[in-house]
Order: sequence, then structure tokens, then C-alpha cells
Amino acid sequence: MAHVRFEDLPVEYYDDATEIPWKEDADAITALEFNTVRNAVLRCGRRYVTVGPMGEAPLLKTKDGVPYGVNEEAWPIECDDPELWVVDDCLWTYYRCIRTETREPAKITPALVRSLWEEVIRKYPRWKIDITFYTVNSVIVLSAEWVRVAGRRFAGCRTIEDVCTRLRVAR
Repeated sequence: MAHVRFEDLPVEYYDDATEIPWKEDADAITALEFNTVRNAVLRCGRRYVTVGPMGEAPLLKTKDGVPYGVNEEAWPIECDDPELWVVDDCLWTYYRCIRTETREPAKITPALVRSLWEEVIRKYPRWKIDITFYTVNSVIVLSAEWVRVAGRRFAGCRTIEDVCTRLRVAR
């Protein structure tokens, strides 16, 4: 995969989120892989907003420190009413995507979106992050190679600059 800068990500607009195409991965996703990436989303997101409701999944490790599973009994609740809901029970067998949801669109800033892409997607390039804006019926899907947006909030967006401008405008 060629090195792509955030500023150069191509943007595809869809009228409705259900129109966004998804491609299945050939190999199945494990709970360990899902929670490792989800934990990275939480670590990045909490610098900007409250995240949760479940906190980072405690990973079980061998005596050599190699993760091999998740200790669900020790999984903490981080925030009862987070600004960015990082879904913890949406492990799709063949879709590498971390779903997030917000009822507070003003909290999702260009800086947060850029950080999620630079710190999570670039580290885990097979993964995507879906940010759903429930109150304005819109979505951003970040991948290593593109950004897909849908809904009225992002109507007409063709560049990542357009998307960031829409995130900055009055809600």
C-alpha cells in the first residue's frame, strides 16, 4: 500500500449510509484482534471526548507478555453516557470495522478524526472506523486508502478538507 497522507485521502459521498459498499475480508477476525484495535480507538478518542461505555478490554497475556485473549470478567465501565460510544459487541466475523456512535456531533472534531486515522488506521491498515452521527443521520467511514461519507451533513463533500470543514461549522 502506498503511503497516503491524511490530506490526500480520496472522499466518496453517498446519499445514505446503507449505500456505502463493504468488502468482506478473506480471513476471520478474532476477539483478540477486534479488542486490540478497539482499545486503540479508546486510547486515541479519550484525549478529545469521553468514550465508552465499556473501557479498554483487559487483554490476557502469556508470561512473555504476548496477548492471547480478553478477560471479560475484569472489563471496566468507563463512562455511562459517553460523547463517543465505542461499540464493544459488534465483532463481525469478516468485516474489520470498529463502530462508533455519537449523539453530540459538535464533539467530533477534525483533530479527533485525523488522530483516529493517523494513530489507529495507519497502525492497523486492514481496519476501518465508522463514526455515526445519530442526531444528523450521517456517517464517516475511515480507511487507510479512502474516506466514505453519507448523509446530509456531508452532502457534496469531495475532499477531506470538505469533510473537516463540515465538522467545524455550526451544528
